[in-house]
Amino acid sequence: MDPQDLDEPTVPVKERILAAAMQLIQEQGIHAMTQAKVCEIAGVRHSHLTYYFPTRVKLLKEVVMRGTETVLSLLDGPEHLRVSSPNQLRTALADLPNNRGLPRMMVAVYVASDEEPSLKPWLDKFQMNGLLRFKRALEGIGLKPPQRAVEAFLACLIGTLHNDFAAASERSRKRARAVIQYSFDQMVAASKGTRVSDW
Repeated sequence: MDPQDLDEPTVPVKERILAAAMQLIQEQGIHAMTQAKVCEIAGVRHSHLTYYFPTRVKLLKEVVMRGTETVLSLLDGPEHLRVSSPNQLRTALADLPNNRGLPRMMVAVYVASDEEPSLKPWLDKFQMNGLLRFKRALEGIGLKPPQRAVEAFLACLIGTLHNDFAAASERSRKRARAVIQYSFDQMVAASKGTRVSDW
């Protein structure tokens, strides 16, 4: 949801709260996601926020799940958003460094899980569900890599996005795209039982 649309009275309160929290995390980081700021941006009373999200942890979980949907919808979302070939997926994943909000959101959940240890089991389960969903979606476009190859690719993708986010330069973005593409090619090769030559 576009934060500009938050002024629309027809947007449900819960959606306005989620959009405001996501905007704060993506633009300013997890520490900016205070109840007062979320309420101000969403244009809601504090009681509305705590009705839908009694704790900051519950709000963060929902924001993270919504944020990662943008990536996972490439694989198993609505048909008009879904990629239909390995090449389309490779291109879409290589474009992720252009989305600065995604790595900021990932960092936010890691920081929050350090501050709030009860998030750790949820995060572990969330990551495993994402891995299995990604693997099933790969199978849907004809790729059947071993699970370890998928895990290695996702670890590379996440680490590369974090490195690029930290460096924040055109050079790091270019490098991130190349690393993501190479890692994706390795995963595809593992699916076929072959190996990609070094880059």
